[in-house]
Amino acid sequence: TRPAFFVPPHSSLRGFFRMEGWLIGVIVGCSVLALCLVLVGVFIVIRCKRSPPETYGPPPSNIVKSYGPPPGLLGCDSVTPPVMDSTEIRERSKYIDSLMEASDWASFGEFVSRGVPCVFRAAAKEFSSTLSLERAASLHDLNRLCGNMNIKISKMKQGCLSEPPFEETTMTVSDFIKRHSKPTPTGLYLQQRPLDEAALQEFGSFIGALTEPDVLHENGFQTARCTYFVGKGGTHTSLHFDRNHKLFGETKNDFSVDNVFMQVSGKKVWRLFQPWRHDELEPRGASCKTGASHVSKVGIGEFLSFGKEEHRDGYFSSVHSHNSALSTGFRSALHNCLAVTLAPGDCLYIPRWWWHQTSAITDTVGINWWFGPSPNQQTETSKKFLKKRSVR
Repeated sequence: TRPAFFVPPHSSLRGFFRMEGWLIGVIVGCSVLALCLVLVGVFIVIRCKRSPPETYGPPPSNIVKSYGPPPGLLGCDSVTPPVMDSTEIRERSKYIDSLMEASDWASFGEFVSRGVPCVFRAAAKEFSSTLSLERAASLHDLNRLCGNMNIKISKMKQGCLSEPPFEETTMTVSDFIKRHSKPTPTGLYLQQRPLDEAALQEFGSFIGALTEPDVLHENGFQTARCTYFVGKGGTHTSLHFDRNHKLFGETKNDFSVDNVFMQVSGKKVWRLFQPWRHDELEPRGASCKTGASHVSKVGIGEFLSFGKEEHRDGYFSSVHSHNSALSTGFRSALHNCLAVTLAPGDCLYIPRWWWHQTSAITDTVGINWWFGPSPNQQTETSKKFLKKRSVR
């Protein structure tokens, strides 16, 4: 018999080789893990080089609370805020869940630079010192100055809906005003007619709308087009965003433009939708043959309840996001839309790419200004501001 403590030589060799195999496995595993980490690091570096760093995160809390710019943001007292591209505006809008209100235009340039919509209450007179609200609201003066001029008038669907395919008819300004003065819906809408066109130019000059508004000029912007609206109560526009229409010489039809709308008389409900919901709102797109690529495929009657009731002072309208026929994304957009009612003297800034839909509570008159940066304001200071913004 062998002693209990006896261990054959070959047994220790087997243990050694077992231990060596275990060590080799550990070494190989660590090497593979290290190689994976290196590859991940290389991928991240390459991706960062291909894509510029995020330049617009959530707005600082002081912007949301007080609406004012953080100290020293612009770097100087006067500089034209650079215009954000569509990607920046889309990302920025994810953090805007309420509509801001202001009583003056002090932070207008900051709202534009950040793509933040805002209501300026009773601020029409400060927007343009030459514009007379009383004259602009007077259809009597419009008829006196331009009554014999022919003008294109939009024809409404079902008597009150402005949606594709859009139709127009030509009539004299006098004929339109006569029909507009009737108490019942006429199915006609003097819609965004340029005040510098031949038919309305004399009236545009009379009301002082052809002079560059003070607020735009002081902030380094220029008017691309100033247009006039006259509509009956109960008129509803389709859900859309504002196209550039080559106002600044752009060749792309889907390029958007900033907008200031002034409520001259009457009351109108505006519903705004954030640009990041662009796909959820189902745009018709470039393939649309009716020239309405900027309009939603969803008809007004599919998401809006509207009408006239005896106890109401004017027409009513409300979104109904419960319609099961609508997509989940569209219903979510309806539920979270930003709504505001404009009264005479109120102004609304609608940033480019922001979708909107309007419903007139009463007969209304309005003026809007599509605008952009003045060419002579694209200075080195603006470029420095762009650079500063990218590293915030």
